[in-house]
Amino acid sequence: MLTIIWTLISMLLPFIIIGAIVYAIIMRKREAKEDAQEIENLQKEGKVKAVKINKVVRVSLSGGLIGAIFTNPRRALINTIAEHNKYGWNCHQIIPHSTVNLFVKVLQILVLFCTFGLWTWGAGYILLFEKKIEESSETRTIE
Repeated sequence: MLTIIWTLISMLLPFIIIGAIVYAIIMRKREAKEDAQEIENLQKEGKVKAVKINKVVRVSLSGGLIGAIFTNPRRALINTIAEHNKYGWNCHQIIPHSTVNLFVKVLQILVLFCTFGLWTWGAGYILLFEKKIEESSETRTIE
């Protein structure tokens, strides 16, 4: 019985991982579009009170054997920055991101073990974006 469950889990796990990766990519693109639309709406309504606004984005990298072979951190950064540049965001700062939470580290090792060393989520980068917005007659400059 245990063998059947283990076989079933090992067969379905790659599909679950691929589905999660595709979902994350779709959500990242949707988030960038929604942020741009929200800023445009705030500008039209005249509710924006600052000259610049900021946004924080996390770029996740893969770990394990798949991450070692197929993950290119530079390409991930370039793609994320280019995606946000399309909507007028400028990358202000790039910070390496690593998890120091013991629970998350144990969970990463467990996922790596369950996928036979093929995949786990890894460290990444935190990107700080800023965007200049036009000042309306009702807004003030905040220094």
